[in-house]
Amino acid sequence: MFPESGEAPTKPGDVVDAYYSALASGQYARAHAMWSPASPTGAEGIDEFERAMLSYQSVEGHAAGPARLEGAAGTIYAEVPVTVSVVRRGIPDTRSGTATLRKCDDVPGCTATERRWHLSAIELGASGT
Repeated sequence: MFPESGEAPTKPGDVVDAYYSALASGQYARAHAMWSPASPTGAEGIDEFERAMLSYQSVEGHAAGPARLEGAAGTIYAEVPVTVSVVRRGIPDTRSGTATLRKCDDVPGCTATERRWHLSAIELGASGT
């Protein structure tokens, strides 16, 4: 799911960078696996995710700053600023926004998978922001 080393990124910004790297190289299953299963994107099937991505000729994105962390009820949330540039149906577009990630805060009952960062939302501003 994550880099070829098999190790999951330990920093939220690294997960964002790995996600956009997977999208840029057409590794849609790898990118989809980085989403929390509880998120709308994670809950949709890989076929639907891939179909949505096929309208993009290119996708580039990256973490654009440090993560802001918050904890609540055994879960840690991270908000990471992102910048995304795409070409969709031949039209280039660049947007900035925030990727929200979450992970279990190593409390009893959390699985190893739940203790890794997963995307839960990506909110992008209007075109050109």
